[in-house]
Amino acid sequence: MIRLLLIQLRDWDNPMAEHEHACVERRFGDRPVKVTSRNAKTHIAAPEWLDDQDAFVIGGSGRYSVHDPRSTRFVYPLRDLLERGLSEDIPGFGICFGHQLLGLHLGARVVTDEKRTECGTIALELTEIGRVDPLFGPLGERFDGHTGHTDCVLEVPDTVQLLARSGTLETQAFKVEGKRFYSTQFHPDLTAVEAQARYRSVAADVGPFDSVSEEEHVGGFVPNRDDTESLLGRFLDLYF
Repeated sequence: MIRLLLIQLRDWDNPMAEHEHACVERRFGDRPVKVTSRNAKTHIAAPEWLDDQDAFVIGGSGRYSVHDPRSTRFVYPLRDLLERGLSEDIPGFGICFGHQLLGLHLGARVVTDEKRTECGTIALELTEIGRVDPLFGPLGERFDGHTGHTDCVLEVPDTVQLLARSGTLETQAFKVEGKRFYSTQFHPDLTAVEAQARYRSVAADVGPFDSVSEEEHVGGFVPNRDDTESLLGRFLDLYF
């Protein structure tokens, strides 16, 4: 049995915590995985959270920014946990907030940028390195993914490989060099239908991303274009 820790960043009463856990579990299919969730927003994260865990995923947030000074209380402990995962080479995957946390931790700037905001099903392409990566290569040179973000990583840290980009944002997917850690700005934990539910919840909680209506954004998540839903399962297959 593979023991996997899902680290969440959600308020205690946010129904998307349960939704996120269920979506991540579904991505593993019938693989022998026990997913345990811990919430780094409601409980201060500690490196000891990784004790007796074989792998970990740092999920999205919807409400919080890694670069906001008000997030310092939970971002710094999370960085200590991430550093343990990287130094001990525990297989890990960062999604959206987790991707931005990795970028920040490795020295890149993370900003809120309206020009790089993306919401819906988007076209992505692999870099030259991504095309030969054992996890990302099978996606094909061009593929679709579901995303929703206003924050982004501006630069590619020196210690990661850039695997994928979009027309709006260059820094869509990383792999830490020499480590078993991947991250994506887009959401491989979600199908389009699941992303629609997630967006509705975020919009109800913090408001819409921009001047586009909620229904237009929801309609931007296109069913049956779930190219990335195999990533998390194949990530485990790669290392276990």
